[in-house]
Amino acid sequence: MKYFQKYLFTSCIFLCSVSVFANSTDWFFTQTSIGTSAVVYGDESVEEQNDLIKAEGDTFRFVLSSDAAVGVILSPQVRILTGALISTDFCTHGDYYANRIDYGGFTGVRIYTGLAGLVSGVDYVCGRRADYLNLPNGSGSTVSRTSWGNGFRFTAEYDFNNGQKAQGWAPVISMSYRRMPRGGSYDHNFTICFKAGF
Repeated sequence: MKYFQKYLFTSCIFLCSVSVFANSTDWFFTQTSIGTSAVVYGDESVEEQNDLIKAEGDTFRFVLSSDAAVGVILSPQVRILTGALISTDFCTHGDYYANRIDYGGFTGVRIYTGLAGLVSGVDYVCGRRADYLNLPNGSGSTVSRTSWGNGFRFTAEYDFNNGQKAQGWAPVISMSYRRMPRGGSYDHNFTICFKAGF
């Protein structure tokens, strides 16, 4: 819980302080994203659980990632934002499943590099993972949660509007890598998504 409190404090400080330095009346923005991820779990038991489901035959696997953020435009090149993210990894076969929900909050910075719409960024992330299991080994339905942890996310994006107000709808294509501690191991999340700003 101490990590979550640290995240909330950091986010409030960012949003309150940067508004003082915003040099334009048009300084506020919001954005949402949706995409998919490839997740490498540091805990070997996670893959073992998924393998038990896959051994049953045809398996439905679905990974969806999303986030939403609000932020402040400090200059045409620099933006600071804070928001929440979620990533779901569902692996099911009939009554059996190994479903995982990874969620948390983040605060970070986006830098418009001046190379067309290329944007780089880094986020401080605070989050945890919940695992919902019903495995063929007869253990029944269980729910477990990792402890809260703090990690980092690195992003590379291409903004088709190059940071300008959209004339119609033009997406941002984003790729990111997130490394999150899980109590003795780390999850590695590779995401590609489309973003829309408002």
